[in-house]
Formats: sequence, structure tokens, C-alpha cells
Amino acid sequence: MFRNKRYVIFIALLVCLVIAGIATYVYTQRIKPLVEGELKAFIQKSTQNLYQVTFQDISFNLWTGSAQLTNIRFYPDTSVYNQQILNETAPNNLYYIQLEKLSIDRFRPWSMYFKKEAKIKRLTFEQPQIHMVNKQFAFNENLPPKPRKSPYAYISKFFKSLQIQEIVFKQARVQYTDRNSETEQVDSLNNLNVTLTDWLIDAHSAKDTSRIYLVKDVKINLDNYQYATPDSLYFIKVNQLDFHLKAGKVHIKKFNLEPRYSAFEFGTRSGFAKDHFLINLNDLLIHGIDLHAYISKQHFIAQRVEILDGRVHVQNDNRFPKKIQDRTGRFPHQLLQQLSTKIKVDSIQLQNIDVSYAEFDRDSQQAGKVSFENTKGLLKHVGNLDPNQVMEAQIETYVMGQGKMWVNFQFNRFDPKGGFNYQGKLTNLDGKTLNQITKPLGMLQINRAQINELAFDITANSDRALGTLDFRYKDLSVALLKKEVGKERLVRQGWLSFLANNLVINGDNPNVEGQYTQAKINYKRETTASFFNFIWKSLFQGVKHSVGLTLAKELEIQRQIARFEKLKENREERKENREERKIKREIRKSKRQ
Repeated sequence: MFRNKRYVIFIALLVCLVIAGIATYVYTQRIKPLVEGELKAFIQKSTQNLYQVTFQDISFNLWTGSAQLTNIRFYPDTSVYNQQILNETAPNNLYYIQLEKLSIDRFRPWSMYFKKEAKIKRLTFEQPQIHMVNKQFAFNENLPPKPRKSPYAYISKFFKSLQIQEIVFKQARVQYTDRNSETEQVDSLNNLNVTLTDWLIDAHSAKDTSRIYLVKDVKINLDNYQYATPDSLYFIKVNQLDFHLKAGKVHIKKFNLEPRYSAFEFGTRSGFAKDHFLINLNDLLIHGIDLHAYISKQHFIAQRVEILDGRVHVQNDNRFPKKIQDRTGRFPHQLLQQLSTKIKVDSIQLQNIDVSYAEFDRDSQQAGKVSFENTKGLLKHVGNLDPNQVMEAQIETYVMGQGKMWVNFQFNRFDPKGGFNYQGKLTNLDGKTLNQITKPLGMLQINRAQINELAFDITANSDRALGTLDFRYKDLSVALLKKEVGKERLVRQGWLSFLANNLVINGDNPNVEGQYTQAKINYKRETTASFFNFIWKSLFQGVKHSVGLTLAKELEIQRQIARFEKLKENREERKENREERKIKREIRKSKRQ
């Protein structure tokens, strides 16, 4: 009995070995060459001979329905591509893909044979190197996100359908080359993860409007991304980026723009005072993004962008000279028009953003700072695709964390002079909080001031700002300061402060008699002034007029200062004369003795 069992087992093993041998022979001699040939032919035919594929080896496991390809290269035939350009059928993007291993999981060979349905659970590209080259053609404008010709024509003689549930690119290295200008622009990304869901070729999929390039959904993930800017001054860092096509949303967690050097080192390296930016944004969400527009034309189109929780800090160091350059034509909406990348965002929402500006002053040897805290806002019609639309910005913030301020901007993108309007109001601010910036940068101390309201309405362009400013305040008193050698703190100038408070500034507006001073603004922009400098100088003209610092009073101040300096000079002269007479008396006295 025992011998019979061993005999049966031996026969069974022998049969298995014979079957395995026959299967191996059939696979190596028949199936493998057939699959290799058909796969290469399918790639060529389905891409109208544009692409070719090569690989070193292919292995199958028919029982588990899995396969592997090694040392794969997927690349375009440039001669075919050039002919397609002449025929106006060439795509905007060319792809070069190279990887060591491609895994195919659960491809169900029996369904392929009996049902003529090719269903694959997963296609995995392990650490592929992908090079995407973009060259935009006019004949591709407004084409829908689907193949020009359905690839179903090429598979229909073999299968009724070809479906892959997931196509996964793991830790891809992507290089992007832009050939739409005279100089090629090259960018790259590492550790990119992409998942394409439900890629389907059948008689109807090419016409399915719920699909983009035959897939139902796309998910993209990028972790711990870091990019050094071309000027070698900053790092751009992204902790995590997730894109979901079906939700139409990009979520960026912890976006940072980090300077590589201090503000002083910025000046040392450039030779002039240069703004030093530090940006930290905790959450950035992009809704309704148009993936097809970005892939085909590199246009960034989205319905809404949300920027939540963050800070923007700008520093400068004026121990270095200012760089003198013409900044005409560089207002925000003008710079948008000049971008080579086309942008269209319906709205941008800001929430809980802290903005601050600090500057080190060479005269006071101190740093001044102004802050705009808990900033929120809404920007509408942002971009450069439709220049006829007016771009709007509605901003609300708290100056120095205390006084509430709102500002509305309207930017005319069609105006060659960069016309824009802005209206705003600041309320309920204790003027002494401004000492953080007025003392170091203006050597002016605000002793007392209750700012009830500062309202303005300005129309401006690259030449001039015109408008009105209403500044209502009480009990304004200031002290003029100076820096003395050997002393760290600024010293009060008593006489000049007395002149300022008693001869120059209006302590109240309206005054005790109820008379109110409204400022008319008519400020000519200097060609070297930046956008924000232009706004500040225009408003400051109105503030000076409101507090009483008119041209006549400025002349009176200069006269009083000259008189004071003359008195000081005479006093010093008299002191020297007294000292001289004293010495002479001492000499005469010593001679008599």
C-alpha cells in the first residue's frame, strides 16, 4: 500500500515536471516572443508610430496573473514627430520614460482568452525617470482632453476592451523642458508619486466626457520637496502636496520660502539694499484646477485658491545704498500681464495671515517694524488670460495688532499706464504703537495720539495719484529725536520738539473750534518708486497736510531751525570769547605777581 502511494506521488510529480517543461518551452518559444512582438506593435500602432518601446526581458506567472518587464525604454521617433508637425497632428508634449522594472499584477489571462477582455489590476512603474518636453502648436488649440483617434481601433482585433484599474508611478523623477521660447526652460521634481485610476479602452471610452485621457481619476503626491531658486538666495520647500482630479483640488501643506542668508548678507552679496523675504504658509488649497489646460498648454486655470494661516515677513537693511532703477510698468497687475505663464484664477481667499516689514536704519542704528496682523481678504479675477477684466482686492487687517483697517483695490489691466483705484479706512489706533517704526526709521517719537479714523480714496497710475484723505485724531504730541555718538538710545531734541508741537502740528483734527482739515492728494510718482512706496508716499502727503505740515509751515520750520542754529553758533562764539578773556586775565594777573 505504501509503495503504491509513493508510486502515485512520483507519477504526479513527473507529470507536473513534464507539464512545467512543456509550459516553459511553449512560453519561451511561442508565447514570450509573441507577447513581446505584439506589445511593441501595440505601442507603435496606438500612438500612430510616434512611440517605441524596448525592454531587456519579460517574465510571466500565469497562475497568479502577474508579469515583469525589466530595463524598459519608452521614447518617441523624432522623424515621425517632425512629420506629424507638418501634418498638424503632433501632440504638444513628448515623453521619454526609462525604468528598471515594470510590474503587472493580476492580468487574468483566462478572461483575455475566453472573454476577449483584458483586465489588469495594477501597473507599477518603479522609480521611473520621466522627461516631458512641451512645445505648443496653434493647431492643438481648444482640443478636448482625449486622443485624436481612439486606440480601440488597434486593440479591437484582439480584445473587446482593455482596462487597468490602477497605473502607479512610484518615486518618479520628472524633468520638464519648456521649448516655447528662444531659451529652453528646464525644471525637475524628485520623489513624485502618481496614481491613474480606471484607464479604459473600449468602443465608447474615447467619447466619455467624464474621463481625461481615458482615465477616470488622477492622484498626485509629492513629499518633502525642496528647490533652490536660480539666484541662489532662497529655498522653496513643500512639506506635502496632494492633487485629486475627481475632487478638482490641490492641497499644499506647509509651503515655505526661506532665505539662505540674513538681510545683511543679502546686501553684502548684492552691493545694495535688497528686500529679504520669509514666507510660511500652513495650508494652501486650489479648487477647480484645469489639469488639461496645464498639461497641454501649461496654463494655470483654477476656480478658487485658499491661503490659510501663515506669515509673510520682509526685511531690509539701508546701511547699503538703494538700487536706483526705473520701476515704471512694475505694478502687480502689470507684472501679471508680463508673465510667460498664462494664469486665470476666479478668486483667492486669504485667512489669518500675519504680514510684517522691518528695516534697519543706518542713522539711528536701530530696526523699525510695522505689522499687519490677522489679515484676511478676497482677490477676484487674478491673472493675465483676460486683460479686459478688472482685478479686485478686498483686504482687512489689524495694524500693529490693534487698529482695524480695510482697503479695496481695483486694478485696470487694460490701461497701458497701469491705472488703479484704492479706498480704505483705519480706525481706533493708539498712535504710540507706531513708535516701533517712527522712532528707528523717522527719529520721531509719538508722545500722545488717538487716531479715530484715517480714510482715503485715491485714483492713480504710473504718473500720479489724485484723491482725498480724511484724518481724524485727538491730542497729537511728538518729540524729535537724534542719534548721539557713544549713546545707544536716541536723544530727545527739546527745542525742535517744542517748535513742532507749538508752531507746526495741529493737536486735534477737527480742532477745538470744530474746524476740520481735509487733505487733497496730488502726488507725482518718482520713476524709481515701487508700488507700495508710491502708495505710502501718496498717503503721507495727505497725512502731513492734515496735521498741519504745509509748505508754508515747513519754510517756517526751516527759518526757525536756521535761527536756532545761529543762536547756538553765537552762544558758542560768546563762550569762546569768555574763555579767551579769562585766559588773558589770568596771564595779566600772573605778570603782576
